[in-house]
Amino acid sequence: MNAKTRSVLGAGVVTVLLAAPAGAAAEERTCTGSIGAQTVDNLRVPEGATCTLNATNVKGTAKVERAATLRAAGIRVVGNVQAENAADVVLAGSTIGGSVQVKQGGGADVVDSAITGDVQYDANSGRLNVTRNRVNGNVQVVGNRGQALVFDNTIDANLQCKENSPPPRGANNAVKGSAEDQCSAFAGGAGAPAGSVGNSSTTTSSSAGGSATRGDDDAPHGALTTAQARRAVIGLTVRRRAGRLVLFGRAFVPGRSLAGLRVTVQARRAGRWRDLKSTRTARDGRYRTSVIARRDRRVLRVIVKRQAGMPLARTSQTRIIR
Repeated sequence: MNAKTRSVLGAGVVTVLLAAPAGAAAEERTCTGSIGAQTVDNLRVPEGATCTLNATNVKGTAKVERAATLRAAGIRVVGNVQAENAADVVLAGSTIGGSVQVKQGGGADVVDSAITGDVQYDANSGRLNVTRNRVNGNVQVVGNRGQALVFDNTIDANLQCKENSPPPRGANNAVKGSAEDQCSAFAGGAGAPAGSVGNSSTTTSSSAGGSATRGDDDAPHGALTTAQARRAVIGLTVRRRAGRLVLFGRAFVPGRSLAGLRVTVQARRAGRWRDLKSTRTARDGRYRTSVIARRDRRVLRVIVKRQAGMPLARTSQTRIIR
């Protein structure tokens, strides 16, 4: 190699080095299965896929595409969670540094989470839930056609609900700004208009798939006041044993136990919470039951619906089964 050739090659190497970016571009992780306690840059759930996240750290944005499903528990996202035309979005016990935006899709469930920005539900068709969250921005529920539930949130800005059919249900939200339009009665106190909380009947189903609708005339042992019901806590632990999911926990309020309350196990499918099986609490407020482990029973919760002695429905944290 002569001196002239070496000079040209050397100049080319310098040009390539100068053209290289100072830092590597953020990578996008495509999720079509499960991701555990890992750190990714950006996350994308592609069209029609289902992604389950457990304790995952997302340094950028999480996007959920058309007909896709995101089930996330204990995750941390630095940026936004964005879902447009998605089938279902579940965020439980998570921390979101930006906003949660669910638009023109199916259902959504944001519970027990901390959101730095806004929670926005816009023009969705499925059941929506925003419960027990700390939201530094606004909660905006606009133009939806599924039942929206807004309970027990701390909202630093405004709670805004309009053009939803049916109207949202809610109560006991601490709103530092203003509660407006369809959610104007949901800030503090009893909040919800008469008859807006819970159901007038409870649907129970056995593990074999049979079901029956029964009224709530049979009172539990020890009726609760409305204030006590708001402070009620429903614990839930899930264990997998011999092809079944064993669910157990305790329903209680500070200073006293609850006995005889009907606890219903629910699974989230196709953007809706569906009843699987019911049981009752013992004298100390504890309950225990089981259901067959199936692929469509990976997102579970238990709920004490409104019933005699329990003016407000209460739900446990959402559990995602891997």
